[in-house]
Amino acid sequence: MSVHSKTGKKWSHDLAYKNVQDLSTVDLESKEVIYYHHPYDSLMENVPLIDALHEPNWNHIKRFENVKLVHENDSETFSIDFAEDLKNTLVKYSLGLDDINVIVMDENHKRFLHSYLGKYGRDCNIIVDNYLLKEVTIPESHEAEITHKFSSLSRNYRDWRAMLYIKLLDEGVLEEYFKYSFFNIWPYQSPPKVFGVKEIVTDLEKQNFPTSKKAYRWLKQCPHELHTGENVLNKWSNITYDTILSTDFHVVIETHYDQTYYTNKNEYNKDYAPTSITEKTYKAIACKKPFVAFSTPYMLNDLRSLGFKTFAPYINESYDVETDNKKRINMIVNEITRICNLPPQEYADVLEGIKEITEYNLRKLVEKQNAQ
Repeated sequence: MSVHSKTGKKWSHDLAYKNVQDLSTVDLESKEVIYYHHPYDSLMENVPLIDALHEPNWNHIKRFENVKLVHENDSETFSIDFAEDLKNTLVKYSLGLDDINVIVMDENHKRFLHSYLGKYGRDCNIIVDNYLLKEVTIPESHEAEITHKFSSLSRNYRDWRAMLYIKLLDEGVLEEYFKYSFFNIWPYQSPPKVFGVKEIVTDLEKQNFPTSKKAYRWLKQCPHELHTGENVLNKWSNITYDTILSTDFHVVIETHYDQTYYTNKNEYNKDYAPTSITEKTYKAIACKKPFVAFSTPYMLNDLRSLGFKTFAPYINESYDVETDNKKRINMIVNEITRICNLPPQEYADVLEGIKEITEYNLRKLVEKQNAQ
């Protein structure tokens, strides 16, 4: 079976396609052809799904049962813009249910697309195949020396992430209770883009966030590495698991905190995009650690809809339903600070009470990995 796309590019290693050719080599009489589309075709090459093929290729799909278009979205999230693109594609080319296979990260993404398409009387095959979940390693042992109360890991620079760390620093908990890393880079180019102190301070000023002298000194010390010279470009490094295992709690710095960053909308709306739950969350679950989620609103709610449990009443999770980014970050920092300052016996009781939840979540994670 041959695989073809308009760009001729294979953007990721998630699917087992050995070779992606451009459209010029397609045999339009072949009954065994896969047409391929990836989110980066849209993002990098300005080729949305509706323009992914030429008219003869769309007709090729409709003529033969085993000729399909596969859109691979198993390690990326999407917004309502993709849902609209998919709907318009189905309508414009009069495609049937089996003509397009859309591969998505999880059941929440699947429900989002089915719901959106259903408003217009359309549907297609939507398949859950979560590459990021499958790649998470279950530690051989969960026994480790506990050195800190919290761990937190941030590789990509974002203004909201800087704000979180600075708030924790100013509250006096980051340096005392955290084992953490914070990098001031954008790693998706070669060499990675480095953000200087003045640039970060300017970003924070745009959010009306003042930078204390203590915070300014901390930013000048970037990057904050776990080990000198660590390979920050390898997000699957064992150092991540080792760090999480060495603390009682983890702060999951999810890919997205501000939904407007990737929806191009001016406000949060649950109907604009499904929640992106990535390997960052699943690594904490694999390590059997309770966590606070630095993510878009309703992330914990959507995690529960995937079959996992979260940590109320031991952790106050009311921040999860706060849609104002500034209020939510304050609620997150306040809850972390509260946990750090619990009296020893109360702190121990919280950890004991949470054990059953972390054990359950690990079983659920293994179950989902085996199912895929």
